Amino acid sequence: MDLTRPCGAVSVARVAATPAGPSPLLRTGDDGIGPGRSGALRYPRPARDAGAAVPGAAGVAGRPRDERARGSCVSHRARVGRGRRGLVRAASAPGTAGTPDAGSGPARRQPRLLIAHPSPDVYGSDRQLLETVDGARRAGWTVQVVLPSPGPLVELLRERGATVRVVDFPVLRKALLRPGPLVGLAARGAVSVATVARGLRRLGPDVVYVNTVTIPFWLLAARLAGVPALAHVHEAEEDQPMLVRRALAAPFLLADEVVVNSAAARRVLLDAVPALAGRTTVVHNGVPGPPADAPPPRPRRAGDPARLALVGRLSPRKGIDVALEAVALLVAQGRDVSLTVCGTPFPGYEWYEQELTERAARPDLAGRVHLAGYVHPTWDVLADADVVLVPSRVEPFGNTAAEALLARRPVVASGVQGLAEVVVDGRTGLLVPAGDAPALASAVAALLDEPGTARRLADEGLADARRRFSTERYGRDVVAALERCGGPSTTRGTSA
Repeated sequence: MDLTRPCGAVSVARVAATPAGPSPLLRTGDDGIGPGRSGALRYPRPARDAGAAVPGAAGVAGRPRDERARGSCVSHRARVGRGRRGLVRAASAPGTAGTPDAGSGPARRQPRLLIAHPSPDVYGSDRQLLETVDGARRAGWTVQVVLPSPGPLVELLRERGATVRVVDFPVLRKALLRPGPLVGLAARGAVSVATVARGLRRLGPDVVYVNTVTIPFWLLAARLAGVPALAHVHEAEEDQPMLVRRALAAPFLLADEVVVNSAAARRVLLDAVPALAGRTTVVHNGVPGPPADAPPPRPRRAGDPARLALVGRLSPRKGIDVALEAVALLVAQGRDVSLTVCGTPFPGYEWYEQELTERAARPDLAGRVHLAGYVHPTWDVLADADVVLVPSRVEPFGNTAAEALLARRPVVASGVQGLAEVVVDGRTGLLVPAGDAPALASAVAALLDEPGTARRLADEGLADARRRFSTERYGRDVVAALERCGGPSTTRGTSA
């Protein structure tokens, strides 16, 4: 594996590796982005006072503004001569990123971010990656994303100005959390670490951004390459034994900064490895709304036919089976209810999709459930719904719940983990116990019987989601985390 030469799917990787606007310090060759020209290049890097406040860090939960010098960031920033061709991170004069200070010589270069991401699909953490790229690009960073295989995410990343490389690397899946598969994955990961580290030294990013817990080998590779690393946690594995949870969380001790998407995810992470407290920050996801103003729920009276919607990967964690049982209960009450499910299974979970298909075909649900497969965007499905269901058993954040709020639709969600932070029970939606089909059916029935309540929840949910989950706020918080991690400041000299 070589970060500068795509593995497999060569034609896709070469097309994807064409950047929207390459940095002058990088060159493009037959295999896309590679190291700069031979010679003693020097890349200036802004020095920051260890006690200085972090621009844009105010209001980020879980970490004081003056705590940026903690952890291993300091050792990374103090290193000289590490990285590509003897990279020297010297101080630059203060000023607006990408522009020269008055009378101070050439413009400062754009900071470089390399993101490792485990999936080419377009679901929750994948879509959040797009917002990360947008935020970094707005702040003046050049962005390169490394994926393990081609897929629909590639083109979306390129549209946002990121360079994309397709490189085969190991990804930890839940189905592998058994001794045999874990040994094989660890062996493959050990082989990949050294080659990834060499690639990082050649490419010379300012920060490596490791997205999700499923690719821990990148953190070790970044440490070996002497590059600061930020880990973004989108998981909260409370259902795993503590030994497994500690094994999943321990690699984050190699990260300079850890971002989690909810207070629930932070709690689960620190329960496993308390030593991560000083470097872990809560940044709620930024969720883009529909392309046009969301229409109000369609007028309906109690007893009218009702359409329900559910968006999510087909996995037991998402509780789609619970939703099907709730629909069966509503139909048994004499209600004319149908459910549309948008999503596909993770590799290895095809058995669950088959179980859902068989359950939906039974007489009590026949013709009531539509398994629509992958749908993107889902705004039309949400707009057509009277109630949106999010019955997850485990959900660190819940992008689909936030999207339903932004679509101005009443939401019934499980009161677990991040969903309890996204949905305010009784004010912006209704929360029910996870895995409880009768409770889910009862909450849906209450909204169908009281259209006024449903509309009030939808209106308040829209206003709350716009305020708390904006993509602009998310981008600022992520860039602040990158700067705390050791990346060059892109906000110094700009107005607040």
